[in-house]
Amino acid sequence: MKHPNAGRAVILWAAVAAACVLWLGPRAAAAQSFFGGGASATPTPTSASPYLTAPVTLDGQTLFSVATPQDPRKAHLPLPERVADVQAVLAELTAVSGTAPFQEPFYDPQTLRIEVEHGGDVAVLTAVDGTHKEPLEIVTVTSADAGANQQSIDAVAATWQAILQNGLTKALRLREPSTRRHNLLETIGVTAGLALATLLGWLLFGVIQKRTALLSDEVAARAKAASEAVVEQAEKPARSGDIEEGRRRRAMLFNATIDPQQRLLFYRIVSTTLLGAYAVAWTFAVAWALSLFPSTSALSRAFSHGVLVILLITICALVLYRVLHAVAVRSEHYWLARSSVAGSPESARRLQRIPTITAAVSGLQTIVLFFVAVLIALTQLGVPIGSVVTIGGLTAVALSLAVQNFVRDFVNGFLVLAEDQYAVGDYVTLNSNSGVVETLTLRMVQIRDAAGALVTISHSAVNIAVNHSRNWSRVDYRVSVDPGTDTAKALALVRATVEEISRDADWREAILTPVEWIGIDDMNKDSLVIRVGVKTEPLRQFECRRQINERLEEAFAKEGITLGAKL
Repeated sequence: MKHPNAGRAVILWAAVAAACVLWLGPRAAAAQSFFGGGASATPTPTSASPYLTAPVTLDGQTLFSVATPQDPRKAHLPLPERVADVQAVLAELTAVSGTAPFQEPFYDPQTLRIEVEHGGDVAVLTAVDGTHKEPLEIVTVTSADAGANQQSIDAVAATWQAILQNGLTKALRLREPSTRRHNLLETIGVTAGLALATLLGWLLFGVIQKRTALLSDEVAARAKAASEAVVEQAEKPARSGDIEEGRRRRAMLFNATIDPQQRLLFYRIVSTTLLGAYAVAWTFAVAWALSLFPSTSALSRAFSHGVLVILLITICALVLYRVLHAVAVRSEHYWLARSSVAGSPESARRLQRIPTITAAVSGLQTIVLFFVAVLIALTQLGVPIGSVVTIGGLTAVALSLAVQNFVRDFVNGFLVLAEDQYAVGDYVTLNSNSGVVETLTLRMVQIRDAAGALVTISHSAVNIAVNHSRNWSRVDYRVSVDPGTDTAKALALVRATVEEISRDADWREAILTPVEWIGIDDMNKDSLVIRVGVKTEPLRQFECRRQINERLEEAFAKEGITLGAKL
């Protein structure tokens, strides 16, 4: 059995996957082979007036930014070449002694020292260790670097010295064979443990899904029984007792669905939380494992700062949706139960309105949750919310007509619900379309006409709304008789026929007022039109009209009254 909200979940998870691809796409290209070097490609220079700056990275992490004057005549070396030279030295410092796995790095992290050599108006950062006594020049701190950092050359050199000392020591330790073996074994152990936990969780999830399917079938069966009871009373109310007894029966059948539906919602919350917890656990484990190896540490940061956060946002949104949906259903059950027991006309109307309002509010809740989740996720992708709002404002200006209609739909839909103009199950005429309301949201209404067609109308397009079933209905009955007919006799026969129907056991509850008014509505040389008003329960006017036709035709034939020209 398919989950009723499976479509929404698939769309939401697809959005998460797309966001992750967008986040990881440009970063995956920077990730190198598992045992490759640690320096990344040369970045594109960025402007920091009056200097051009570009970052220097190690294992995907930015260490510092070097600078050159924007005026190329004042630059001793173009910025891309300068960054490439520094990255090449860092790659040499973090290189290992061979291509086979678990090789020792050339430089020793225990004895590595980053030193500063001053010469003229520059400072040179060099690297030495226990086996490399000859200093290896890493980067030269220039006046442009000092100007871009708004510090002296010595201060910048001291800062970069500490950054390089910590960064290179950590990078070399990660490349030691003992560390690589330990990290690899630890990764295998954690992966095996998480896989076992996932298998157990999958078995638990299977049990929950089976229980959910059984509860879904049970809720559907009980809801069908309650619906059939409503239809049965609407068609033949007297066979199940009076109206009060019928309402009590509907309340009993409906209340019987509350407990399994609450348990169904609880299981769905648990299953969503369980799946989300395992997704977060695996994403966190992948990010942690990637951080243990130099060549994949950049991808690890993308996972931890991008994918993991987006995944958490998605899971929180899904769980919150489930919880709010459960609260809405619980509130609906409470008010429906109270209205079913009350048995007044207003209570009967609330029985019809409450599910309509709940469905509309649930739809609005989904839109708001999705919108907020997307905004937060976009900030994690580096898109400021202010930019999103600005773009949305420009789009609204460009598509003002469509946006205005959309807003009007929601405002009018809210007024339809607040003013109780019509609800699901009402027979209405909207503009020139008549039918039973099947779906009602804040944006549109769908009605099923007599031919079986489903007509969708936006609320802003409705100019005239006629509700034929609000509280009660009326049969506006007209019949044409021959002009030579005895008028008094014809009127008495029509009245007697309607009153006879109202006394019938199958119709006494359906007809509220047998004859509201009666008389000759029109006359001409071809016919006399007799018109009578009969007040009925909601939606009973159509079958009542057919019943009057059937009995009146028989009465006219028996009394010899001839029908007149067609109306």
